[in-house]
Amino acid sequence: MYAYLVEIFYSYTLPCEEGVFVPVGFATCDAYFNFKADEMQELSLKTIYLVAALMVSSMVGSIIMYKAFGIATERINKRVRDQTFTALLRQEVGWYSTGSGLVRRPIGRANCRSTVRRCRYDPCLLRGTHPNSYDFSG
Repeated sequence: MYAYLVEIFYSYTLPCEEGVFVPVGFATCDAYFNFKADEMQELSLKTIYLVAALMVSSMVGSIIMYKAFGIATERINKRVRDQTFTALLRQEVGWYSTGSGLVRRPIGRANCRSTVRRCRYDPCLLRGTHPNSYDFSG
């Protein structure tokens, strides 16, 4: 495109005078000037078409880039939200439910594990007659 612009702006037109000098290949000066005018007009139209195509492709590229980065950003946000939600679901409920505000995570986890083992093997806990058993009757 820039080559066409340079060719248009720096096109050289020979001086022409009837009877003194007429460029080779032309019968009259008017024929030569008409040829040069048509040539410059053709190059100008090619340049205009190229500039228009460049503008359209630039706009389309900008739209595609905007949409692609928007989609990528949303996917990253979704991935972060999903990972955060999964991490929150993996947290132990007892870790958050301490009444005194003091967090004792290892002790709470050990208590839950020991309670599960005890419930599996102690028939008193299963029936609800053990002093440390929970009452699930409502």
